[in-house]
Amino acid sequence: MCLSPDSKGKNYLGEEKLYGLLIVLLLVASVVPMQTAAQQQPEPLVTLHYLAMAGDDIGLAIANSIKEELAKIGINMEIHTIESGTYYTRTLSQAGPKMLTYDEGGYDMTLMTYFYFHTDYTWYIGCYTAAGIPPKGWQFWAANDAIADDYLFKAMSTYDREKRIEHFWAWQQQFYENMHLVSVAHPRQAAMDNGKIKNYDPTFYNYDIDEWVIEGKTYEDDVTVRYAVSGVPNMLNPVFLDGGYPQLESQFRALYRPIRTPDGKYDLAPDMATSYEIAEDGLSVTFYLRKDVKWHDGQRFTAEDVKMTYDALLDTATGASFTADFSDAIKSVEVKDDYTVVLYLNKPAPHIVQLVSMPGAMILPNHVLGKVPHEQWRTDETNTIAPAPGTGPMKFVSWKKEEYMELEAFPDYYGKKPLVDKFVLLIIDEATVAFSALEAGDVDMIESYYAQYAPGEVKRLQQVPGLHIEPWDVVRDMFLALNWEHPFLNNKYVRFAIAHAVPYDFIINDLLYGLAIKSNSQIHPSTWAWNPNVPYVDHNLDKAREYLAKAGYVWPPPAVEVQPTGNLMLYLAAGIVVGVIVGAALGFVALRKKPTVQTKE
Repeated sequence: MCLSPDSKGKNYLGEEKLYGLLIVLLLVASVVPMQTAAQQQPEPLVTLHYLAMAGDDIGLAIANSIKEELAKIGINMEIHTIESGTYYTRTLSQAGPKMLTYDEGGYDMTLMTYFYFHTDYTWYIGCYTAAGIPPKGWQFWAANDAIADDYLFKAMSTYDREKRIEHFWAWQQQFYENMHLVSVAHPRQAAMDNGKIKNYDPTFYNYDIDEWVIEGKTYEDDVTVRYAVSGVPNMLNPVFLDGGYPQLESQFRALYRPIRTPDGKYDLAPDMATSYEIAEDGLSVTFYLRKDVKWHDGQRFTAEDVKMTYDALLDTATGASFTADFSDAIKSVEVKDDYTVVLYLNKPAPHIVQLVSMPGAMILPNHVLGKVPHEQWRTDETNTIAPAPGTGPMKFVSWKKEEYMELEAFPDYYGKKPLVDKFVLLIIDEATVAFSALEAGDVDMIESYYAQYAPGEVKRLQQVPGLHIEPWDVVRDMFLALNWEHPFLNNKYVRFAIAHAVPYDFIINDLLYGLAIKSNSQIHPSTWAWNPNVPYVDHNLDKAREYLAKAGYVWPPPAVEVQPTGNLMLYLAAGIVVGVIVGAALGFVALRKKPTVQTKE
């Protein structure tokens, strides 16, 4: 039996017609999805411009994670990485009172971290009320909420702790209700040492060196501790150091000092003062001073030293870091006797003890600086060559700019004798270099501040035998600032939508390696006025879209049925023509093709 040539040819022609039809269908199928895809990728609702500081790799990673999520709800976020000088000019250094958007020379969005004290809320008015909009303060997203501001002003104007808590709780709730900004997390730092240094608090840097215990060492031993610190000590006078670099905190003392209580809370305790009294009208506070304090050069400490230091802090000619904070609260200083000093206040200042405990308010010797004009303090040799005598447990020996500072124990220190005889502070700017130095044993401990720059290294070093690496709560707040002057961002529902798009868990666990805790407010849970009832915002894109809808923005827009007209009809017609031509050509080839005859015997 055999197959005839005629039947073979007809079979080929039928197959080629089928191929042509398939091609037509493929061409049509390729056109329709293109039209559909165009409908499924609508234009974003808005483009917001996010400023990121160059060199901050973690900050940039956080920005990209937020950008990715915002795109899913129709918000395009363009990230602009700029150097620090330009960054501060476009944010903190704006002239105000109207904050500029990105197109105007400012910014739309940015990530910022603020640092505060554990024991009171000294900078909150300047950071979170309309009174703090630059150039007066650091409220550089221009939030304007009179209700929230009133709560905060009340909290900072009474000495009654219970009333203060009541006002602070109401402030936090109102702050959330209007979504002033997006609280992302409270970053943590870490205690990091060779496992032999005990009883120190990394929050205090080395102010508490008189409390340190060194494993296996006694007062009969010669004890040296090498401490890696970031930042270059270009200035040696603590009034210029924005909180005091660690190089000076063991040399100088303040009237009060921060402590950590046995239950893990923070408080203030007397240092060069023994106690204080607040007047009935709340407009003056009297400090009673210790009578056994000596300067490192042997001179006696008196109330004149306190007045001289505070007068310099109040004088704008000095250029001290905390002049604004002091002059806002303190009107004048009076010496009552050698060991009594009175601060007269402009208004009730319940944070006054916190103010005088700041490292930038550590007391300086009147017999050395009393006759130096305030405008010359910055260039005086006590700020450029060698620091003035202090009253702290450690005494200055020598230093080399940008490399190290060497201190030794002061034998006439009025407090507990330090176990450390020699204290060497090594300047290491790069966090990874500091971690390597600790791991190699080149330093005994490193400053806790390095942890925020390399949280992955903190996690890695926790596995290294012999090292003590312990995450530690500090009062730091990381938040996403949204410029209220931007017409899109000046709507609380939009701000809520953005808040629900932030991937909190990914940021905390994957980018910060767990070295942070989630936040619900600008007040840290370790401090006394934190309100646990304020809701935490979760990452929820459905909620984000709901809030955008409340604000009048629907994304993606409702689907519109598109009729096969215009270009689509042209594409369809072209597809049919091409399909017919290709099918006919293949059929013609098939007819002319000589078939192979199969024969079966």
